[in-house]
Amino acid sequence: MFDDPERFPSGVPVARVVLVVCIVVAGALVVATYAGVLADQYRGSPTPQASFAFDYDDRTETLTVQHRAGDEIDGEFLYVVVDNRTATNFSAYETVTSGDSVAIADVSRGDVVRVVWWSGIRYSELARWGGQGAPAG
Repeated sequence: MFDDPERFPSGVPVARVVLVVCIVVAGALVVATYAGVLADQYRGSPTPQASFAFDYDDRTETLTVQHRAGDEIDGEFLYVVVDNRTATNFSAYETVTSGDSVAIADVSRGDVVRVVWWSGIRYSELARWGGQGAPAG
């Protein structure tokens, strides 16, 4: 009955059982690694703390947004949104620091302009300009 060392008592080949166990362990490792990467991205870097200045030119209807102070921010994660559409971003800068700026054309005083940090998972509005009672340029 137990004469064949290549088989378990149930008749299943040992090699097949070892193969299935290896596949299950490998799958569990892949899932655990992926979950760990996602968790790290979610925790990721904290929302940056920075202040921005807005300078509006009535003649050209151009708004300049300038990083004034605070944390350095990865340029690819920093966007300028005008009335819920992305107008531009700070991707020209690898790292946005105090003094760096972007200009947005065709902005009216009634537009709402937001500086938004978006890491792909987390989103935060860092500054806002416009709408009713927009500040004078």
